[in-house]
Amino acid sequence: MECEICGKNKPLRYVDVAGAKLNVCSDCGSYNPKERPKFNRTFNNNRKPNFVNKNKPVVNKPKQDFTELILAEDYGKRLAQARQKEGIRLEELARELFMPASFLNKVENQKLKPDNGTILKLQKRLNIKLMEKPPEVEEKKE
Repeated sequence: MECEICGKNKPLRYVDVAGAKLNVCSDCGSYNPKERPKFNRTFNNNRKPNFVNKNKPVVNKPKQDFTELILAEDYGKRLAQARQKEGIRLEELARELFMPASFLNKVENQKLKPDNGTILKLQKRLNIKLMEKPPEVEEKKE
C-alpha cells in the first residue's frame, strides 16, 4: 500500500493528522501537528516590536492637505526645467523614484496628470512646487 501523504511504498501505520486518520509511512508518521515541537517566542510585553530602522527616529509628519490646492497648469514645464537644472536624465529620475520613464515622459509632456503620491515624490526630489492655490481661492482671501 502507498502512504497517503507522500505516496511511497513502505510499511504503513494509522496516524491522526489534524483530526483525520491517515495511513502513512514512518517518514510521514511524525507529521502530526500535535506532536511537532513548539517554538518558544519571547516578547517583551512592555513595548511593541519595532520594524523601522533603529538609527532613524520615527517622526509622524502631518500629511499634506490637497483640498485647497490644484495641479499647476504648467506642471510639465516646471518638472522638465527642474530636472534639467539638476542635470539628471529622465530615465535616472524614473529609476530613483521607482516609476517607468515612459510615465514620467508623459507627465512632462502633460499628456498625463500625476496622482498626489507622485506629485509629492517629484516635489520632494526636485525641490519644486507643482501644486498651487486656484485663482478664485486667492481672490477670496484678498
